[in-house]
Amino acid sequence: MVQCAAAHRYLRGGAPTGGRGGAPAPSPPDAEEVLPPPPPRAVPDGTGACLVVDCGFSFVHVVPTIHGEAVSGAVRRVPVGGRMMTNHLREVVSYRQWNMMEEGAIMNRIKERTCFVSAGFWEELRGCRGVPLGLRWFDVDVLLPDYVENDDITVVQPRRKLKELAKEKEQEEQREKEEDEDDEDEDYDGDGGFEGSDGDADDDDSDADDAREGKDKSKKGGDAAVEKGNQKKKKTKKETRPQDKEKSGGAAAVADDDAPDGNISSDEESTPARLRRIAEARAAEARRRQEEEDSRQILSLSTERFSVPEILFRPELVGLRGRAGLPAAVAQAAAGCPPEMRAAMYRNVLLVGGCARLPGLGRRLAAELRAEMPALYDLRVAVVGDGDGEDPETYAV
Repeated sequence: MVQCAAAHRYLRGGAPTGGRGGAPAPSPPDAEEVLPPPPPRAVPDGTGACLVVDCGFSFVHVVPTIHGEAVSGAVRRVPVGGRMMTNHLREVVSYRQWNMMEEGAIMNRIKERTCFVSAGFWEELRGCRGVPLGLRWFDVDVLLPDYVENDDITVVQPRRKLKELAKEKEQEEQREKEEDEDDEDEDYDGDGGFEGSDGDADDDDSDADDAREGKDKSKKGGDAAVEKGNQKKKKTKKETRPQDKEKSGGAAAVADDDAPDGNISSDEESTPARLRRIAEARAAEARRRQEEEDSRQILSLSTERFSVPEILFRPELVGLRGRAGLPAAVAQAAAGCPPEMRAAMYRNVLLVGGCARLPGLGRRLAAELRAEMPALYDLRVAVVGDGDGEDPETYAV
């Protein structure tokens, strides 16, 4: 049996180096970071006991082993595996959104990349009440492959959450701008000057008179310069020939190409026609982007991410009433061993198989096993593939 081979390799020294209970499940953004305990290893107690939990494609087999040999009569099987979870996710999604009943391979990839085991199933469901869909911490959008630009799924944040984040950022910038304006108003005093600009009143009056005289002189000089320029422009316009216009037009085009920001010219940019064309082009680009976004097939996942793996612990959710879940099956397998070996079995619980990749599976199993086992026993749960570079599917091969 492959379970016996996995136990033999584990006891021989090929122990996983991942954190206790496997990879942690995704946490809410405001959750405190908790450091994982040291990695578990096989306890060298000389018993050679190891309880292997093989989470496979069709079933979950719980096999107690002693020195690499299965304990007869203590093996248990849970009729839930990766295939049932994929089918359950496919049915739920097809009922709520897109018809994915014929897309088993895509749904299997979605399950592997998005699903996780929650630490508390009912607590998670109660926590999402009153929170709009798309704003919950576990909500994601899955871009389905169109086989033109991409041939695989892409997991992104929900569009609604992105819009809310953009709105909050805009409001924050607006608040900062208003605060800056308030600070400037406080620095500016009520007499038309800034605070700390007290000086001699006579000097201010004389400076104001000098400024008015200089302004009048500059205005007269400016009017004369404008009149002279208009006369020169009229004279040049009369003397210009058609062929000179073509040459001058080509030179102007070259000069306009060197204008900053790629604009045609400052005069033409300021015309209403040019501004109207720019506005129409921007509106057309915005419509094109919106149509492209609407045409993409997006699959929104929310509570399905943790409710689908929950059937490992509660098979009654899919109609399998009277069947033991994963923690109960492990406890029954340990109870089927000789009494002197039961404590050693709980000290070396090993998770293998493809479903062992589900984040949070080992931690949830360890938490629920505590309620099924005697309080005086030690519990250690090791997960293959949790940061040790091993493949849980081929660990026993």
